[in-house]
Amino acid sequence: MKKKLISIILIIIIALCVCGIGLFSLYSFYIQIINGSVSSKKDEQYLKMYEIDINNSLIGLSEEEVGKQLGKPVKIFEYNDKVYMYNAGYIYERLIFDHYNFWTKKTNYAFYITFDEENKVQSTVIKERP
Repeated sequence: MKKKLISIILIIIIALCVCGIGLFSLYSFYIQIINGSVSSKKDEQYLKMYEIDINNSLIGLSEEEVGKQLGKPVKIFEYNDKVYMYNAGYIYERLIFDHYNFWTKKTNYAFYITFDEENKVQSTVIKERP
């Protein structure tokens, strides 16, 4: 009877140690993931459109001049104003830990050019595409 009780106690102690080591390992792994690095990379198209947007280099240009610089728009919207939409590229975000890539998010952006009533560029903006 005593041997059986001692065996049960030893099995419980070993099981607790194994569970404790497992939980500690999971917690350490979680902390390392939290402290992992999230990196983002913008593709060439996004960098080109972003530079055009922040420099306001299209403001005042005609539709024809915009077409010569950027080519044919993906879409043309005509509400109160005429708006050209171009593909503005992608931003890739990744969570990297110890040479392992845990997830990658690819976000698509659009570059919108709004023309005034004289068909000159009034404004530009880059927005995330739905």
